[in-house]
Amino acid sequence: PHATDTCLPELLRECRKAADDLGCLLTTHFAQTPQEVALLRQRYGMSPSEYADHAGLLGPNVLLAHAGCTSDHDLSLLAATGTHVANPAFSFAREGRSIPYARFAQAGINTGIGTDSHGLDMIGELRNNGILSKQFAGKAHAGTAHELMQAATLNGGRALNRPDLGRIEAGAKADLLVYDLFKPHLQPVWDPIKNLVWKGNAGDLAMVMIHGDVVVQDGEFLKADEKAVMRK
Repeated sequence: PHATDTCLPELLRECRKAADDLGCLLTTHFAQTPQEVALLRQRYGMSPSEYADHAGLLGPNVLLAHAGCTSDHDLSLLAATGTHVANPAFSFAREGRSIPYARFAQAGINTGIGTDSHGLDMIGELRNNGILSKQFAGKAHAGTAHELMQAATLNGGRALNRPDLGRIEAGAKADLLVYDLFKPHLQPVWDPIKNLVWKGNAGDLAMVMIHGDVVVQDGEFLKADEKAVMRK
């Protein structure tokens, strides 16, 4: 289903039933705008999380996109039901709204980091989310590089119920992003995670591997003519 404000409760319940029958993840846009929150109040007299719970949308096999316009009460309900959140903070920051990772994490919600319409650079997304988290908490140690990296890897795999993702170990998928830290703007390297999150960028990506198949090497896409794709 697209979103809580564009789908009637009956449709959402049917989607819930279908997901249960198929044994699959259910995902939808959630609490994206103040207008959405106001509409749910007007129509149903409920907050976004109350409405989602009423429609059967909350639970450990549910991944909600954004959740930016949520109250503390909403977040407590998401945490209590084990519902996951996908947080692409940069696209909302461009619109003047702050939805930092730290707010969801402090509420006890498993939160993954994703990109959205703007600046599809995962490292840039982590850095922006870290800065927003520090501003939200008013503390330098909020939204640390290591917390954000875990959110982008292990937390995402957990949200998808995929223990084979987000980790490098036997039995996991050989999906790897390899960054080259031997560059002037990344020196000195005392902590690779901190250096990559606070100083790195998409241009530092040296190799991409998908299921053991190398698709990017030394920054070059190997599976097609990149310039031809951009021209088209």
